[in-house]
Amino acid sequence: VQPCALPIFTAGSAGFFIFQSDAYGSAYRGAVPTNSIGRITGTYYVQRYITGGSSAYRSYRLFSSPVYASTISGNNVYSLNYVNSGSLTTGSGGTSGGFDKSGNPSIYLYRENMSPSNTTYISVNFRGVATINNAPTYTLDGDAGNFNIPDGDGFLFFFRGDRVSNLANKYTPGTSAESSIETATGTMNQGQVTVKDWFTPASSNLSYTAGSPASVRGFNLVGNPYPSSIDWENFQTSSTTPGIYGTNVGNTIYELNPLNANFGAYIKGGGGIGTNNATNIIASGQGFLVVASSA
Repeated sequence: VQPCALPIFTAGSAGFFIFQSDAYGSAYRGAVPTNSIGRITGTYYVQRYITGGSSAYRSYRLFSSPVYASTISGNNVYSLNYVNSGSLTTGSGGTSGGFDKSGNPSIYLYRENMSPSNTTYISVNFRGVATINNAPTYTLDGDAGNFNIPDGDGFLFFFRGDRVSNLANKYTPGTSAESSIETATGTMNQGQVTVKDWFTPASSNLSYTAGSPASVRGFNLVGNPYPSSIDWENFQTSSTTPGIYGTNVGNTIYELNPLNANFGAYIKGGGGIGTNNATNIIASGQGFLVVASSA
C-alpha cells in the first residue's frame, strides 16, 4: 500500500471543529510532519475540562493556550478571554474592563525580573491582569503600558467553578467549585514554538536576573502550546530540532497542585513520578515553571 499525502486540515467559516474534553479524557492532535507545517488552517475550538466538585477545587491553576488569536510584532499571541467563557473572573477593571465583577485579580502573568513582595496582590512577581476586553492586548496592575501574551507563555488563574451553579455565593470563600469546561478558540499551534516572555517579547531568551533572590531567580512560567500532551522526558539540550529543546535551562519542571496549593517537581528521568503528583506528561492547556540557569 502506497502512503498517501497528508490532507490539508481546515476549519472554514462554513463549519467548525472542536477538540472535546470531559471527565474521561480529551481529544488531541497527533504529530504533524515537519514538511506539512502550515497545512492546518482555520479556527479551532480546543476544550479543557477542569475538575471540580467541592470547595477544595476552588483554587489557583496554571494554564496556557493551545491556539493563538493573532500575530503581533512577529509573535503569535493568544487571548485570555476563553477562561471567562467557562468561569467567573474578577479584576481591578471591573465590568468595564471585561470582568464579571471588580475585585482582586483572577488572572495573573508572571515576571522573573522583579524582587518578590507579598505586601499586596499587585506587588508580587505575579502581575494581576487589569482589563481583558481588548484581547489579545491587556493592561496589568502595577505595569505601565499594554501587553500581549506570546505562545508558550503560561498564566495563573483562580478557579471558582462554572458560570451556572450557585451564582449568589460564587465569590464567597469556601464555596464549592463545580467542574467546568474552558474552550480556547483560535488558530491551532503547530510546528516549533520558541517561548518568548510577555515582558520581553522581542527576545528569544528566557528571563534570568542575577540580582534576584534565589527563590525567584531564573523561574519562568511557560506552557504547553499544543492541543495534545507533551512529554518532559523529551527535553534535551543538544539539538533544536527534536522534542523539547532548551539551553541553560534545568531539567526540572514545577507543576501546581490545585488541591493543596503547593508545587510539585518532576526531574527528567524520574520514571514518570515526581513530588506532589507532578509528572512528565504536560497536558494541553497546562502551565508550568522552568528555571533558566544563566542569562
